[in-house]
Amino acid sequence: MFAWLLPTTMLFAQNPTPLSIQVSANHRTLETSDGKPFFWLGDTAWELFHRLNREEAIEYLDTRQAQGFNVIQAVALAEFDGLRTPNAYGDLPLVDLDPTRIATTPGNDPADPTQYDYWDHVDFVVNAAADRGMYIGLLPTWGDKVAHLWGDGPIVFNEENALTYGKILAERYGNMPHVIWILGGDRPAKYKGKDEKQYDDRPIWRAMAAGIQEVYGQQQVFITYHCWGGDNSTSQYIHDEHWLDMNSFQSGHGSREAPAWDWVERDLKMSPSKPTLDMEPCYENHPVNPGRQMDTAARLLHRLRRAGKALPDRVCWGVLCHLRPPLHLAVLRTCQAAHQQRRHHHPLAASDEGRAPIETFGGSDAVQPTRQMQGRPKPDFVKKSTRLGQAHSSFAGRGW
Repeated sequence: MFAWLLPTTMLFAQNPTPLSIQVSANHRTLETSDGKPFFWLGDTAWELFHRLNREEAIEYLDTRQAQGFNVIQAVALAEFDGLRTPNAYGDLPLVDLDPTRIATTPGNDPADPTQYDYWDHVDFVVNAAADRGMYIGLLPTWGDKVAHLWGDGPIVFNEENALTYGKILAERYGNMPHVIWILGGDRPAKYKGKDEKQYDDRPIWRAMAAGIQEVYGQQQVFITYHCWGGDNSTSQYIHDEHWLDMNSFQSGHGSREAPAWDWVERDLKMSPSKPTLDMEPCYENHPVNPGRQMDTAARLLHRLRRAGKALPDRVCWGVLCHLRPPLHLAVLRTCQAAHQQRRHHHPLAASDEGRAPIETFGGSDAVQPTRQMQGRPKPDFVKKSTRLGQAHSSFAGRGW
């Protein structure tokens, strides 16, 4: 998927090493640690670490860099049986499914299978992204390892081992300013489980966040959360968590056009004020709206005050994940959202006017309804915006 905040192509030209990101003073946008606006233009390559080998990962990153993406969202403990199905080199991430025992071996020589382990491969991809001036939106785990809902799982986390696991990953990647921490993984923090019982997983996610923060100490760390789809948002169940720097929602894949502007308005009315981002909208070329979803998403960005939006691609999802072929540039290049979004939105997003907050959603002079969607006005932000970015879904990987 693709996620956006301020396109950083120009920033990379001046500063090849990405700077850490933070919430800006207006609590609506993001910026780099030197105070420059940051536009999150990302791809949700959930299976990147789990499915691609080194050559494919480099091909993927080079392609996305050339297309203008600056954030790659990927999962350490992957969704599709990521704990029991080995990566491209035959390695698993954990010892005996224990999050406090990551499976590492001495050395990291890729030519020596006894040295090059699962986490060496994650290191390689994370470092390769930094070399290209790109950020890694790192999900420590997919949500099915926590939540009593759907998915391969298995559920392996509790409060105690979540704290330890968060510390382990932060000790490994906490010194890398281009790593953005994303908890969750397509699951809510409070819900009714598949057994009809009520569950509250906030203590587990809180512990994982605490483990990360403990390693950072007094150093600032940016943490957000990827929730499930529909009109759900992190603002509904973890907004007040001190570790949550940015809300997110997932407009998802169930309809051609979701009323995401309503969900943005809802999130931005919350107190304390936090940015919000549509972290996973409908896939480009998804059967619900083939060939048109990206055009819709491009227009929506003009209309929404948010941290970002995901722009998925069904072709990349199906070919790269379900059929397990080698990664082909021809498939990656079918995802055209990045070109459209960067061309249209970078100039405004990089400007001071583009970062100015709108205090009222429907009545502001800066909002002009331009067409009807699902029977409701669809606002265009033509003067000011607090957009942070957008995400595009392609699910890079050779299999789910």
